[in-house]
This record gives sequence, C-alpha cells and structure tokens, in this order.
Amino acid sequence: MSYSAVLISQSRSKVGAIEDNVQHIITTANSHKQQCPELELVVFPEQALLGMPAFDLLLRDSLCERINNGLNTLSEQLTVPVLVGYPKIKQGICFNALGLVQPSLGVQQEYYQHQFEGAAADQGVARQVYFAAGQQETIFSLGSLRVGVLLGQDYANEALLTTYQEQEVDWLLHCSNNVFTSGDETQLVNTLKKIAHQTGAGVLHCSAAGGQDTLVMQGGSFAVNGEGEIVAQAPLFHVHTMLAKIAPQGQAMQTAIEEWPVAEAALYGALAQAVKDYVATNGFRGALLGLSGGIDSALTLAVAADALGPENVRAIMMPFDYTSAMSKEDAAQQAATMGVAYEEIPIRTPFDSFMGLLANNFTGTEKDTTEENLQARCRGVILMALSNKLGKVVLACSNKSETAVGYSTLYGDMVGGFCPLRDVPKTWVYRLARWRNEQGEKAVIPQRVIDRPPTAELAPGQLDQNSLPDYPILDEVVHRYVELHEDADTIIAAGLPAEDVRSVIRLIDRNEYKRQQGALGPKVTSRGFGANRRYPVTYSW
Repeated sequence: MSYSAVLISQSRSKVGAIEDNVQHIITTANSHKQQCPELELVVFPEQALLGMPAFDLLLRDSLCERINNGLNTLSEQLTVPVLVGYPKIKQGICFNALGLVQPSLGVQQEYYQHQFEGAAADQGVARQVYFAAGQQETIFSLGSLRVGVLLGQDYANEALLTTYQEQEVDWLLHCSNNVFTSGDETQLVNTLKKIAHQTGAGVLHCSAAGGQDTLVMQGGSFAVNGEGEIVAQAPLFHVHTMLAKIAPQGQAMQTAIEEWPVAEAALYGALAQAVKDYVATNGFRGALLGLSGGIDSALTLAVAADALGPENVRAIMMPFDYTSAMSKEDAAQQAATMGVAYEEIPIRTPFDSFMGLLANNFTGTEKDTTEENLQARCRGVILMALSNKLGKVVLACSNKSETAVGYSTLYGDMVGGFCPLRDVPKTWVYRLARWRNEQGEKAVIPQRVIDRPPTAELAPGQLDQNSLPDYPILDEVVHRYVELHEDADTIIAAGLPAEDVRSVIRLIDRNEYKRQQGALGPKVTSRGFGANRRYPVTYSW
C-alpha cells in the first residue's frame, strides 16, 4: 500500500508576531522536508500566522497587508506544501481560514470555518465574536488521497460531514486550538474517533500547545484511522512534531503514540506550562511570591520551581505578630527542599508606619478587617518593589474558591502579574499538593502544611472555616453556580445546605469587582472567571 507522509507541527505561535511566526513555519517545514524527502505536507495549527487568541488585534488596519505579505513569503521560501491557519479579510469581513500554500504558487485553496457553536464551548477563544461563517467545503488532493478540511467546531456540522462522506474523502484534516479543561483531555479524541467510524475517513487533528495568557492550549495532536483507532499521538502541552503516514480509505501506518497524563498529573502539567510560557513570553527574569506557610503558596511555589527551575524563583516570608512558628518553619523547609532562594522580611515596621499615618483617621474606631487587610497590603507593596527591582513577576496565590467569594485582599494577597491557581478549586489544591509529594524521592511540601486547617493568619485564632463553609461544600456550590449555571433552588434541591448555598451565591455576585482587578491566571475548568465567564460589576437580577 502506498502511504503519504504528513507532518503535524504542534507549535506555539507568538500572538501578533506575524513575521516571526512565518519564519518559524518556513524553518520547521523546510528542515523536516530535508530530513524526510518523501514528506508531502506539513500542517500547522489554527491561526498559526497571527497566533491565538488575538482578540482586537484582528481589528487592526494593517492586519490584512501583514498576513498577505506573510503568505507571499511562505510561497517564496517553502520547499514543501503547508496547511496553515490565518485570518482572511474579504470585503471587510474576517474569516477564520486555513490555506494550502504551495511553494512558488501561493495559496491554492482556502477553507473558512463554518460553525461557531454547538458541540463544543468556545472556551475563551472568542472565535464567534470576530469571525464570520464560511459556507463551502474544501477538498484537495494529496498524492492519490482526497482530503477534506475541518476547522474549529466544524466537526459538529452534520451537513458538512455528510458532504465529505458523499465526496468519498479518504481523510479529514482538522485544525483547532484545543483549550485544556481538566478532566476533558480525551473528549475531542473520542468525538473524532466517532466521526472517523461514522464516515469511514481517517482524521488528522492539529492543535497549538502551551500557555497564552489565561488559556493553555492542550496540544495532544493525533491521527485516527477510518476504524476510529489512534495511530499517532503527540504529548500534551509541549511543542512537538508528529509524523503520520496515511493511505486511501482512512488506512494508516501506526507511528509514535505518546501516553497522556491524567487527573492530577495533567492539571499540574497545564499549570506549570502556563507559568513557564507566561514568564518567558513576557520577558521576566523569573518569578517571586510570598510564601506564607499555607497550602496555596506552597503549591504555587512547587509549580513555579518545576516550571522555571528553582534558580529562577524567589520566596519571601513576611511574618507579623500572628504568623506562627510553624508557618515560618514550614516555609523555610519547603524552600530549602526545592532549592529556592528564601528570606524573611518582617512587616511590623511598615505596618506601624501606616498605622501612625492613619492614627487621626482611625481615632474612635474599633479594630476590624481594616487592620487585617493592611497587613496583606504591606506584603503586596514589598513583593511589587522586589518585582520592579529584580525583573521577576509576582505570582499571586489565590485559588478559585477564594476568588469566587472574594476571600482575599485587593492590593494585598491579590497583588501579582500571574495567578497559577486562579481557576483551581481549594479541594483540588490539596489533591495536587498530595500528588506532587508522591513524585520523586522526597516530599517537597511539608506534611503539616497539608494537614493543618487553612488560615490567613491575619488575626489571633483565625481560620478559613470561621468565615466560609467547609471547602467541599463551597467548591460544589461554585462548580454548580459558575460552571453549570444552576440557580440556588436547583443547587439546594441537590442536597446542599440552603444557608451555605445562598451565602456563597451572594458572595460570588458581590465580588465581581474584586475578580476584575485580580491577576490573570490559566483557565483549567470548564468556566473560568475572566477567561470565559464575564459578568458586569454593577447589576441586579
């Protein structure tokens, strides 16, 4: 049987850097053609020329000219055909396009995405906001093969799939930058397996990989034959090239199949990749964070050290009167275990200075959360000063549970340029901490940090449980209200305590103003604050 060699380039484009992305495409395609002379096509991800999501960059006046110049450069310098994604502007209308670029001949065929809703949520990419829908199928020849093109959510377009089946395509080539959602790693695989089995055509899937602001592109490109069997599979999150050898009627030769991590391992890998790419892309010299001796900062430190290397991470313990000896001991122990630079900077002096400045204004008032928040804000000032001086990004340590209900201090512990745990529920913070401790020969997070009741240590005897429901209940309410769109009555009917449900929902609704001022972080659940859940600050319902 005669096979056609197709290379899937699971890459990470620099958003907006069209010329850099063009050179990456040329270098990748030509080098692999030189190594593999029988190579017939190299496939790059959706929107590989511009990067994704580009949001309002798609409205720039110079976009069309820069994209056309990039396509011309590809045609002039390529030695092998490529299929590549880019925005196509026709008569003022923007389409999500894939173009088949032939060396010296330019774009020979184009395909515009048809469908923007249905089987898959948009996951914060906002395709439907910027792109108009195409209407025509695209079939091209690859040796003796007939190949049909799909883009984004077009696999849910039954009429289009029927057309390709009637046209007897041998393979469907699907490009879509698949956004990681914890627990859904194999959802697209299973969907495209069913389509392959249904149509009798094999399916090649190409996705970008790596972090882009609040999103983590899953990668995990793969090929399934016409019987729905995986014959090639790339790793999650990492830039990678995957060779597929395909034949008529969905037949294929099995090549490399990478095993994917699951559950805690997959989520931890996504967080680490998000931190690594955010720091590198934005030109920081590393990261620093306030290490409190609590579970959230402990996990954030572990993720940062694993992502960036311990030599590029700095941990600061900023004790006050209510900071326990246990917290200081555990923070120092973790930093030493992970080989991270560590120091203590007490905040009593700046706190007293602020209290002295405010003394006249506070006369006749009782101590309340004002003094507690002032402690957190002293810490925020210190972290940002070190960030400015050292060129390291501050990692905020809030989790999704706290972010949801506003259990954090504006301009205090919310300070930061990136928040790795922003979309990770508290119960999963514990799961990830335990999982990380099971990796390698020794635990990196002290067991006392995991076992002790969570506390902000801003007042004597303060515990999270004094202000919030138990975290399993809180996380369940947040999940149902934020991710599943259930109302209070529905959640209560599911067996959750009515008082807790209504209290949590009130807190979620009233703290939108805090969330919109917090550090961005990677979306890892089906609906993350800011990434694909957007509410007005001021509203009633």
